[in-house]
Amino acid sequence: MLKRGQLVTTAQFNTGTVTTTAGVNTVTITTTGTLSNSNVGQQFRVGTADPIYTITAVSTGASPFTVTLDQVYEPASRIAQSFSIYTAYKALPSDFHAFVSVVDPNFMQPVPFSGSVLQIDKTDPQRAAAGSPPRSLSFFDYYNNLPRYELWPHQRSAYVYPMVYEYRPPEPWDAAAFIPYWMPADIILERAMMYCAMWPGPDETRPNPYFSPRMGLAQMHQSEYERRIGILEKQDNEHMQQNIWYQSEQVRNTPNVISGSWMQQHDMS
Repeated sequence: MLKRGQLVTTAQFNTGTVTTTAGVNTVTITTTGTLSNSNVGQQFRVGTADPIYTITAVSTGASPFTVTLDQVYEPASRIAQSFSIYTAYKALPSDFHAFVSVVDPNFMQPVPFSGSVLQIDKTDPQRAAAGSPPRSLSFFDYYNNLPRYELWPHQRSAYVYPMVYEYRPPEPWDAAAFIPYWMPADIILERAMMYCAMWPGPDETRPNPYFSPRMGLAQMHQSEYERRIGILEKQDNEHMQQNIWYQSEQVRNTPNVISGSWMQQHDMS
């Protein structure tokens, strides 16, 4: 149930100026650079006191660009102001369930992910803190049906944070659903045959010839199904311990953990 992935931040875009209108969800950016659909999903902000918005659309063509925000711009109208477009909230894969590990290779330490946005609000309500390493990765919201996490302090440079996460198994009715390789198809067949043997048929005149619910075919298929599930559980327990934490709470909440690389560099045997 584990997968590897990457949390990627991009360098901020702050070339040019922006004009905003209070109560309107579009802003006009005049720049010598280029904006495109790759900026959709990133965050937009003027200064450090105005709210942070998410970009939902960018006009095509040349400057000036019309950028659509996820909310109307409520602060007072701005004319030819400096701005920033960067990644403050990271959307995670659709099969994401929970983090197992996120690391910062540059600073040789894990990125804590057990905090909350409320803790960040108390520490930095203006979100004016900057610099590396990030000290918190906290659940923020759902956006386009995907969970988003806030990486704080907000990273304004391009960087990659390797991660391991526990994934959500596909639902049987998902379009891309598949039978995992460790699940033999005949186990599913045994379960289906059990239900077939428990179905009496559409009516009395058309009985199900396979109907045998008590101490018959249904019981036989259920016993075989449970026997094979027991084999799978045994194999699973032999492969990996169950009912344990992937990380201790102490490790997850410690901001600076001495890594093997740090010990090597400091001659700690």
